[in-house]
Amino acid sequence: MFETCKKQYERKIERGLLTNEYVEKQKVYIGIFLMNELLIQEQYQEILELLTVNVKAEDKEVVSQ
Repeated sequence: MFETCKKQYERKIERGLLTNEYVEKQKVYIGIFLMNELLIQEQYQEILELLTVNVKAEDKEVVSQ
């Protein structure tokens, strides 16, 4: 599950398609994966960091205002 999620998010990042709305939805999914033991805590943290650090710049500005 970890590798699949990571590859999917990396492709979104490369294409510049990682929006704040998408990231918020994915946080819910990876939280569910963690609760159901499909991800371990370290994998969850890595994916969460990948998602939050790479949100498109214009989306970060909207959120911070």
